[in-house]
Amino acid sequence: MASALAGGRPGAGTQGRRGTARAAPPVGYDPRANAWTPMGRLRMGRALGVVALLRDGQVLVAGGCCDHTPAHRALTEAEVYDPTTGVWSPTAAMRAPCRGPATTLRDGRVLVTGCGAGSALSGAEVFT
Repeated sequence: MASALAGGRPGAGTQGRRGTARAAPPVGYDPRANAWTPMGRLRMGRALGVVALLRDGQVLVAGGCCDHTPAHRALTEAEVYDPTTGVWSPTAAMRAPCRGPATTLRDGRVLVTGCGAGSALSGAEVFT
């Protein structure tokens, strides 16, 4: 499944059925063209990651879980997609895995909630 972000900007589809997160590339939706297009391959496939549109038009994908690692480990890794180059680049990792929603704040930072270990996902992190 893919998520479209508001404003006609690309969204990253990070969810997949078990066994497909690695194989399914993210897609972006352009409402002006009414079309979904591939956004290249993430460096690390993931399911249930969080997605946020950054003020400069780039897309942040963070957290989630990785179905091609032992025990489907929760991820702390994050990546940023640059729509002008079509390239995903690694960015600072989170301190703890997060699976909650991400919100772009007015000042451009991104608040990610639902962070923590095990089933106690009560923490939050801020990307700058």
